[in-house]
Amino acid sequence: MNLKQYVVWYNLLMAYSLDFRKKVLGYCERTGSITEASHIFQISRNTTYGWLKLKEKTGELNHQVKEQNQEKLIEIDSKTILLTIQMLI
Repeated sequence: MNLKQYVVWYNLLMAYSLDFRKKVLGYCERTGSITEASHIFQISRNTTYGWLKLKEKTGELNHQVKEQNQEKLIEIDSKTILLTIQMLI
């Protein structure tokens, strides 16, 4: 696996779940403090602000795959996926 493929898979595997995003933003709504939420959930304030902006813009918190990354995903075959998972376990 080359570095380009590794970076794509790392980003996919390390992305925050939709449930986690909802919990963080729910906490922000209840407390009114993005800084406190970021500290408690151990994420950057920029990440939280990005999710707020995404929710405001699209109405959802789903993972956003940029057009450029979609092309990279198509290049990765099932054998590479299996090898990547085995390396991470």
